[in-house]
Amino acid sequence: MPPGTQPGDPYGPICRQLEALLARKRGYYGCQDSPLENAVGVLEDGIEPWVYQLARIGEKRRRLHGPLKTVDIEKTLMDIAGHAVVAIACLRSKEEP
Repeated sequence: MPPGTQPGDPYGPICRQLEALLARKRGYYGCQDSPLENAVGVLEDGIEPWVYQLARIGEKRRRLHGPLKTVDIEKTLMDIAGHAVVAIACLRSKEEP
């Protein structure tokens, strides 16, 4: 059992799955130099990266309100969580000197 995990903890496995998802997606987008390379690219278009992630979260949320038989709810929720993590990372990266 990973450190800090309690028996019956529902969050640890989900967080590890989310971390793996984010790592996979980073590979898809070719972010070799920085994990946030793709996310901060929207600055070129005058868009704050965390705001863009919020827009993506809205897009995923709207997908959940569509015809649910064509939507993988768990996968969509993981995507939402991933975009939230990226938004937080973008905000924190702005705070670093």
